Amino acid sequence: MKHLLSVLLMGAAASLAVAQNAPGETMFPHSERDAMRREIDDLQQRAAQMRRAADDLQQREIADCWKKVLVSACQDKARKTHIESVAKAREVELQARERERELRTRLRDARRADAAAARARAAERAHQSANLPLPPADVQSPDKASRPQRPAGDAAAERAAHEADRQRERAQAESAAQERAERAASRREEYERKRQKRDREREREAAAESRSAPPAGQKDLPAGAAH
Repeated sequence: MKHLLSVLLMGAAASLAVAQNAPGETMFPHSERDAMRREIDDLQQRAAQMRRAADDLQQREIADCWKKVLVSACQDKARKTHIESVAKAREVELQARERERELRTRLRDARRADAAAARARAAERAHQSANLPLPPADVQSPDKASRPQRPAGDAAAERAAHEADRQRERAQAESAAQERAERAASRREEYERKRQKRDREREREAAAESRSAPPAGQKDLPAGAAH
């Protein structure tokens, strides 16, 4: 019983240490990050497959329509089926983009929490160093004893300033990396919006052509059949 209690206490202490030193991992564990990335990849691949399948089916159906009597009606039906299939693929793409935005937001919050914790630890170490007493004179080496000693406060202040500089550089690097990732994601979203706009324009053009074409029965009747 005592051994089990000790194990539980050690586990709780380890969890507390992780939460204090790496709050980002507690907020957004790496296992969950990897799972979200896999989910996004699956959604993107499924949407791409759905689009390819819709395009391939439309090509086959339009080619087969030339073997039928009512060619125009058959092709109109193929285009309508393609529009419906592409709309379903677009819904999956929207799900992927929504999950991708959520991933970026949670990663940004986790990085900020880690950076804040690192700054707090650096400040604590600097505070502790400033309060450390100098070693006794009798244990100092002759060389050190002959050199003028700087006040402990000055050395601690230098260490704190150096640590603060390092923390600031790390925070700037993380911020720059996050900005680059967000710009890349924005470019991808802009490209996707333009591609969808082109798809909608092509669909509207195809629908307009279908409406302006003569009735399928009249178009497909051989010459002289109407008499």
